[in-house]
Amino acid sequence: MIAAAISEASPNAVINCAYSCYFEYSLRNLKKIPITFATTPEQGQQLAVLAIHRGGQIFDICKDCQAADVDALLGKGAKATRVGKFDEWSLFKAALTP
Repeated sequence: MIAAAISEASPNAVINCAYSCYFEYSLRNLKKIPITFATTPEQGQQLAVLAIHRGGQIFDICKDCQAADVDALLGKGAKATRVGKFDEWSLFKAALTP
């Protein structure tokens, strides 16, 4: 999922990555894309504000989750679509509206 996120994300995107993949992505971050570890709705909403400010999108890597879980994390105005899956891991691309 990390490789998929790197290939899908533009430089103005933000990647939110759960569990230890956050650290691995930090080491592989060739595009200098901000990486985050938002796990609560409060953190997710702050992340959405950051992504909107950057003019980009959020890519969310999570384990055993659905689009509705990503939407709930990022708050009102988020619409997540699964763009990749590997075993129990999923990659979602979230469209955001201010």
